[in-house]
This record gives sequence, C-alpha cells and structure tokens, in this order.
Amino acid sequence: QISYFKSSAPLFGVCQGATIRSVTFTETCSFTLGTNFIDDVRLASLAGRIVDTEIYDCTSFASIKLDASASVTGRSVYVGGLVGEADEASVMTDCTAEGEIDLPVTSKCQGGKLYAGGLVGMLYGKVEKSSVRMVISDGMGISSHFLGGVVGYLNPSGTIEECSNGGALAYSSLRNVDGTDKFNDVINMGGIVGYSEGTLKNLENAGNIEINSNVRWQYVGGVAGMIKKSGTVSGLVNSAGKIDSYNKGQQLCVGGLIGCINEIELLDLDFTDVAASKVEISVKPTSSELCVGGLIGRTYGKLTLKSPVCSGVINYDISREESNLTAGFGGIVGYANSVDIDGAVASGSMSVTPNGSYQNKGQSSYGGIAGVSENGTRV
Repeated sequence: QISYFKSSAPLFGVCQGATIRSVTFTETCSFTLGTNFIDDVRLASLAGRIVDTEIYDCTSFASIKLDASASVTGRSVYVGGLVGEADEASVMTDCTAEGEIDLPVTSKCQGGKLYAGGLVGMLYGKVEKSSVRMVISDGMGISSHFLGGVVGYLNPSGTIEECSNGGALAYSSLRNVDGTDKFNDVINMGGIVGYSEGTLKNLENAGNIEINSNVRWQYVGGVAGMIKKSGTVSGLVNSAGKIDSYNKGQQLCVGGLIGCINEIELLDLDFTDVAASKVEISVKPTSSELCVGGLIGRTYGKLTLKSPVCSGVINYDISREESNLTAGFGGIVGYANSVDIDGAVASGSMSVTPNGSYQNKGQSSYGGIAGVSENGTRV
C-alpha cells in the first residue's frame, strides 16, 4: 500500500517484461503535471507505459491532474487511472480505480490527441475482470478527445472483457480556444470506452455521462462512443447510466449503448442472452444533425441486431434556443443505415420539451424502433 505519494510522474515511467501484483494507491496520493510539455505525455498512478507486462489486483484511489499546455503542436496525451498506455502483449486483471482525473480548460495542445480512461488511456492489450468508479472531467483544449470510463482508445489488437464502470464522465470544452477554432474538433466518449476498433465482451456501465460543448463532431454512448472496423462485440449493457448532452456542434450521435458504428463491413450484435439496457437520455441540441437511439445513435455500414431490448426515456429539449437540424430518434436506433433488426423490443417514452419562442426549423423523425431508416434497413 502506498500513501502520501505526490508526484508529477507515475510510479514507473515504463515497465517492460514485468509482473506487478497487489499495489494500492490510497486517496492521499496525487499525480499532477503542472509544467508545460514539448513531448508526448503519459500520466497515471502506476505506470506511464507498459510493455509485455502483467498487472494483477492493483487499485488506485489517487487523484490525477494535468494542468499544463504543450509548447508545440500535435502532441499526444495518455492519461489513465493506473496506466497511460499498454502494448498488445500486456494484460491487466482484477484491477480497480476509484479516484479522479481532472483535465481542466487551462491545459491546451493545438492539433493534439487526448486518450483518457479510468484504468488505461490507450490499450493495445487486454483488460479483464476490472471495475472503475473514477470521476473523469475533461475540459482540455486539444483537437481530438477519446474519453472512456475504463479505456480511452481500444486498438484492433485490444480486448476489454468482463469490466464495469460506475463512475461519472463529464466533458465541457469549447471549440474556440484563445481566439482560434483549431481546437476540439471531435469527442468520442463512452461509459466503458471512448473509441473502439477491438474486442468488447460482457461490459456494463452504470455511470452518468454529461457533455456540454460546441465541438463539431460528438459521439457519445453508454458503453462506447464510437465503434469502428471492430472485432467481436457482445454482452454490452447500460444498466443505469444517464446521458445528458447540450450540443451546438455539427453532428451529435448519442446511444444508450453506442454513439456511432462506422465503417463496419459486417457486424452481428446478438442480444439474446443479454439483460435489457435501461437508459435515460436528454439532448438539448442546435447541431446540424442529431441521431439519438435507445441502444445506438447512428450506423454506417452493414449491421445486424438480433433480439435487442431497451427500456428507456429519451427527451428532446428545444426550450433553450432555436435550432435548424435534421434529427432522428429511435427506441433502438436513431439513424439506421443498412441495418437488419430482428426481434427488437423497445419500451419507455420519448418526449419533446418545447418553448413557445423557439422551434426546430429542420426535420425531426421519431420511431419506436428506428427514427430514420435508409439504404435497405429491415425490421
């Protein structure tokens, strides 16, 4: 057990060929980088980067804060509750994180990328049988954000299996920083993983997600913000997590499980033996395109959904200001492109909060299963 350890860097910078067991950081530990940087940053409690390393039964209650800016453009920032970056030969098992990660608006990196996760920022290897209750707050000025309750970015070689998140995620950065709009182009934000190209198995989110931003492209999901060119995906559940979004960007895709599925040649999602997802989604948009689904916000590419079940509440709030957007709201999928949906059950409600002074001058479509269906979608 490690107590009262305060540092601007992780306990280990790089671990290679190592085995680490039963290390605990208490809540008296903190890791804060407060000086500007010129190279990529890896900030975590246990290790900045692990290579061919096994980590078992490690826990962090520590607080992690990045309060610095890049002196040059295009840097990458890896932040994790335990590890910043893990390669394809590394495995983390039975780990927990219950501290906090703070990425305030005072931190900036033009043209850069942020990978932040409750356990790992960037994952090429495997995380299994682990749980997170981190509070993650992101207001950083950086071009691309990959923010997840467990993992920020999952690569094609990576796997997240039998993990859960009960912590909260919040994003509140604006596109225009220091008089320029060259920051904050896209946010991928999920209760388990922000962006996934890998394998997802038996995952559950119960944490709340909140986003308040004018970032151009926003993909937000109870489990995954974006799934792209994916490996196996099965057993995803959002059991209690709420999603609240106030958006002024170009596109907002929100799903109780997955914000957006993109560039998939063929992906079969079988929900036959999966408990029903229970979602509560509130959107207050003025974006150009809005896609909101009880399970999936928007799809691109060939997708099959078997026996999806969702019980949810979706509220479309236009009481704040006038909008001009194309919107699709669906009990299962908000905007379905080339999707086969078989045996779907959707229950709950959809509602609109109006204001006599404001209206949506665009077109809104509502459906019990899908809000908008195109390109051969079949139900």
